Amino acid sequence: MAFSIKKRVKSKRNIATVSDDEGNPLDEVLHNSRKSNKSKNDKKKQNQFVQLDSQYSLNTRSSSADRHMIFRNECPCATHYDKQLTEHTYNLTVDKLFDLIFGTNEFVRTHRQAQNIYDDSATDWNVNEETKCRERILNFKLPYNSSLAGKGIITTREKQTLIYEVSGSHYVLETEVCNEGVKFSDTFCLCMRYCLVQTSITTTHFRVTAEVRFCKSMNSLMKQLIERNAFSSSTESLKDLNNRLNLITDITMTKPRLSRSEVSLDVPVASNERSRRMSRHDALSYESVHKTISDEKKKLDIHPSTTSFCYPYQAMYLFTIIIALLVLIHLYLYLKLKNMDILVDNLSHLLKASASMTGGKQ
Repeated sequence: MAFSIKKRVKSKRNIATVSDDEGNPLDEVLHNSRKSNKSKNDKKKQNQFVQLDSQYSLNTRSSSADRHMIFRNECPCATHYDKQLTEHTYNLTVDKLFDLIFGTNEFVRTHRQAQNIYDDSATDWNVNEETKCRERILNFKLPYNSSLAGKGIITTREKQTLIYEVSGSHYVLETEVCNEGVKFSDTFCLCMRYCLVQTSITTTHFRVTAEVRFCKSMNSLMKQLIERNAFSSSTESLKDLNNRLNLITDITMTKPRLSRSEVSLDVPVASNERSRRMSRHDALSYESVHKTISDEKKKLDIHPSTTSFCYPYQAMYLFTIIIALLVLIHLYLYLKLKNMDILVDNLSHLLKASASMTGGKQ
């Protein structure tokens, strides 16, 4: 029988034992399986380290991108209209704010219903070949009821033009509003400019300016009356819009969005009153409150609209009535003075006659 003498070889990782040709193969199988398991574990650890490194690099890139992002402090407009109607800052992104004001959603529908607007329709956004700006046209109707002017319906046509639009940075939209169905509505139109500028990651600055453009020549007094009534009705509509946007801002503040580099933490639940005030149901049912307010305003003949004007004519009627009264008083005084002149003439004739009679007798 032949024997093969084998040596023992030492290494840093393991010691391989040399045995006979008729040795037990079970030790070799166990040794190989342990070796394969160690190699698999080493590969898994390496993959985990690679994934952690890649995730860390992505987080650092996103956080550095947020830190190095530059926001505008003001809109790109060179000039604005003379009359400023509103100016606010909201905790919303500029894209979200633009969609809430000029989009097609529940927020816009409830706001228009609160302003008693009906039969509203809007065309799609189309690019003007000359100006290279996107445009669309809105048509809607608004009822009015006045003790002086009676009942009627105002038909409004609003043209919206996007002068500047940069997603995530700023939007500048200009509107031109023309009305029909009321006296002197064909003599002027209202131009408004909406400037939306994102000043930080979560805040947007909102500004609205306006100007009344007259198509026909009118006296200065009528121009002042029309401008004052047009600006006041638009300001009331923007106040309602501001209240609704503040409510949406409060709701979004309770559920802030987290970036990749932020960690979500448990936040204590707000009180019942605050949660009811900030619920989405109240945001949508906010319409009912403003409907009651609008009903009360109807009694006072006040009907604010989004971009239409309710009556620039009440003050005009009052002014005409005052002028008519002054004219009547002037006529009355004129007639009285004329009668007094006649009486004085008669009296002078009588005195002359009596004087002549006394002289003849003498």
